[in-house]
Amino acid sequence: MSDIDKLIERLDRIEKRLDRLERKLDMQRRYEHSRAMTDMPDLVESFGDDR
Repeated sequence: MSDIDKLIERLDRIEKRLDRLERKLDMQRRYEHSRAMTDMPDLVESFGDDR
């Protein structure tokens, strides 16, 4: 296997890991937003959705 093939495989793994982290971050943001809406809906709406 050439160095280029190894680099391509490594980039693929990094890309998959990044996708998982992005999904996790998105879920965390949605969770925090829904919690904030439950705890302080007036405050959250005054700032708006910052996404």
